Amino acid sequence: MASLRKNVAGQHFGYQLVDASGNAVTAGGAGNIVIDGGSQTALTGTFTHKGGGQWDYAPTQGETNGTSISFQLTGTSAIPIVIQVFTDNWDTTQAVVTSGTGTNQISLASGRVDLGKTLGTALAGAAGYVGIDWSAINAPTTTISLSGTTIGAVAGAVGSVTGNVGGNVIGTVASVVGAVGSVAGNVGGNVTGTIGGYASGQDPATLVLGATAANWNTAGTIGNKINSAASAGDPWNTALPGSYGAGTAGFILGNNLNATITSRAQAWNTAGGQFAESYSVLHAAPTPAQAFFQLIANAIEKSVNGTSVRYNGVDGSTQVMTGTLNSATVPTSITRSA
Repeated sequence: MASLRKNVAGQHFGYQLVDASGNAVTAGGAGNIVIDGGSQTALTGTFTHKGGGQWDYAPTQGETNGTSISFQLTGTSAIPIVIQVFTDNWDTTQAVVTSGTGTNQISLASGRVDLGKTLGTALAGAAGYVGIDWSAINAPTTTISLSGTTIGAVAGAVGSVTGNVGGNVIGTVASVVGAVGSVAGNVGGNVTGTIGGYASGQDPATLVLGATAANWNTAGTIGNKINSAASAGDPWNTALPGSYGAGTAGFILGNNLNATITSRAQAWNTAGGQFAESYSVLHAAPTPAQAFFQLIANAIEKSVNGTSVRYNGVDGSTQVMTGTLNSATVPTSITRSA
């Protein structure tokens, strides 16, 4: 199995041809090609016999434009052979990075990369060496400014920050696994998570509910309002209407709620605990009992004949009212007629 660069001209590969008797084939170089399992076509590149049956074939650029390429090669009286080729995209004409200060080069010093020379500009502070062995960083205690540099992500853990974070953390800190010893300054944003515990007596409930009322009594404050409410009298001991003026709740209640509610309720019950069945005359205002029975008749005790509607009493047979529909087929209204 050979290898060629994909879709690149000027390539060669060699092979040996013999006949059925094992003799070298020195003429008639030819063959076919199948690219990526497609149709078989004749080769159009250059066949060159190098001697003793050893041949060289230079495929055309198009004959290398595939991933899996099968070459069938033959010659005069030769036993055909097949060479399978898998191409790659590596181009040897591309630049290779080497050590130095020129184009496509990285400046190295004692096995470390000199960023200043590689970038073409001098770095402030430390010499800018970066190596795989972090203990070998040149002058690690020197301050290096990274202003204008974005750190995309820190995949591993940051062991500790012993100094202060001078600026702001604009983004979101996903979580703090360990304990935060103390926060001396103010927390400018929100704390949306749970605060695990408070120092003794410093929890919100103790600080609020245990506060001395007299210490929070400045006029206009909530503390003052709470203190005032605590000294207010019992409203249920106030006589009504008393001094309440017209239109106030005290005046209205004191002047109108002057008897028991049951004394103002209409007695609907008769002896035996039942309503007396009755119905109002046509177009007369009903009593509550009459309205009750008329609603029952309208809901369940009625029958329709043409445009006439019959309403029966609670016995289901005695007619107590009559109504008239405005249409026998598509009625839209009904009027009591008797």
